[in-house]
Amino acid sequence: MRGARAKRLDGLDGREPAIWGQAESLIAKKQPKSYHEAVALLVVLRDPVARKDGGDLRLRNETLRTEHTRKPALIARLNKAGLGIPTPVLRPPNAGRVPGWVQTVTGT
Repeated sequence: MRGARAKRLDGLDGREPAIWGQAESLIAKKQPKSYHEAVALLVVLRDPVARKDGGDLRLRNETLRTEHTRKPALIARLNKAGLGIPTPVLRPPNAGRVPGWVQTVTGT
């Protein structure tokens, strides 16, 4: 016996490109309500795409984030939905600090 959710996801098979296009059109409107609708569509896509090929979803989300990096409202909505959160950049523990020996030599 299959659940209702599995049947709904099966109903999306083959429609992923059209749904991506619809989400991209909504994002192009540059309106918070449109961002909300676009993210809702991307969340719907997350499961069927992940079932097939999760790598494609990650790549498309990363590309989407890169193309719209100057839209903080959209990025915040993507983060909240758990879509394509980039891995943090790891920095060495002393990054940005002046070593003690430099402070002693320069007097700073």
